[in-house]
Amino acid sequence: MKLMKTYKQYWAGHNMLMISMHVILVSLLFTGILIGDKPIMCKYNGVWHALFLNDKPADGSQFLLDLSSKAQYDYHQLKYDFVIWPMITMDPKRMESNSAWLAPLSKNQAGGFFILGSYDLGRDVFAGCIYGLHKSIKLSLLTIFISGILGIFIGSVFVYQSSRMNRISLWSFLLICLSVLLVLYMIILFIEWKGIPFQSFVMLCLILSIALFAGFLLINKNPMIDCRLDFISLRYIEIMKSIPLILILLILLQIFKNPGVIGLACLISVVYTPVIAKYTRAFTSSTCNECYIDSLIAIGQSNWKIYIKHILPKVLSDLIPILAFGIANIILLEATLSFLGLGMPLEEVSLGTMMYSARSFPAAWWVVVFPGLLVFWLVATLNAFGELWSGRKRIRDYEA
Repeated sequence: MKLMKTYKQYWAGHNMLMISMHVILVSLLFTGILIGDKPIMCKYNGVWHALFLNDKPADGSQFLLDLSSKAQYDYHQLKYDFVIWPMITMDPKRMESNSAWLAPLSKNQAGGFFILGSYDLGRDVFAGCIYGLHKSIKLSLLTIFISGILGIFIGSVFVYQSSRMNRISLWSFLLICLSVLLVLYMIILFIEWKGIPFQSFVMLCLILSIALFAGFLLINKNPMIDCRLDFISLRYIEIMKSIPLILILLILLQIFKNPGVIGLACLISVVYTPVIAKYTRAFTSSTCNECYIDSLIAIGQSNWKIYIKHILPKVLSDLIPILAFGIANIILLEATLSFLGLGMPLEEVSLGTMMYSARSFPAAWWVVVFPGLLVFWLVATLNAFGELWSGRKRIRDYEA
């Protein structure tokens, strides 16, 4: 009920912002249903295929065999028992070399209509904007998720341990050191092999999870040693903040050239994790010194129960504006890197790569203006949401 009341209050006072947030949500979840050149779902030769879940039909299926041999990968050439098409049947990756660099509201030789014009190799700007919007939101959310998990762990767990549990068991200390060495080993493997085989990655993550879990289970076992993990988090933040983040990112992009969405998200999360860790550390330090935390300890609640039920929810609530601003910054950073030719591979369709293509044909203003307006709208919307949430939080704190 409280959540619904807050939702209605947002709609009542901030109509345009809520409409924009819903458009972002729809673009994230339903782009494959809104636009595309392949069926959402179809029945072919008596077999059902859900293509909105896969990029192509299952290997070895009759559908894939006929699509390659009879239709030359044109889904419209096949005869289906039943089919559901997207609302807009356009392919953002379709190329028509004879229709390159057409202005908005132009027609190609086949009679096709370009609402926002075309760019290199005759790709449609309108379809590219919708697809690029989805990819920018997906990339930014994936990046903020990775950096958020790491930043909250470094900035919150370490600070709370130093504040309330500054003595830990020797076994726990050794397991935490093993976890750090495993992370460094994974980074070295990733740099050396330009990636990690999936099975090896899963095995290393499983060992890392077991080591961390066992380390926290044994944290109060004898023998005990004096260990303040906040020293590690503080030194990490100081080192990372002393180096220009864009320099780190450019070095990483020279090592891992043309990364995909997941690869680029991991690289950007490397430079954005210290930002989240810095704010998380400040929020955790402030919350740990609240009087009610001392009261909870006095009545006998365990340290980890206090952290999970009281510290972490408060820190996450304080972090929401920071995460909203972070998503906006990541979108802008990805567009900048792709525009410079350092982000997404050029064959990928994204807002940044579309603007990059206009460098070879500066007269095509529409290839810069329309994707650029989308980037501006995304950043402005997320910044406004962060400011709104921050303002409401200050009001709630004042009333409390």
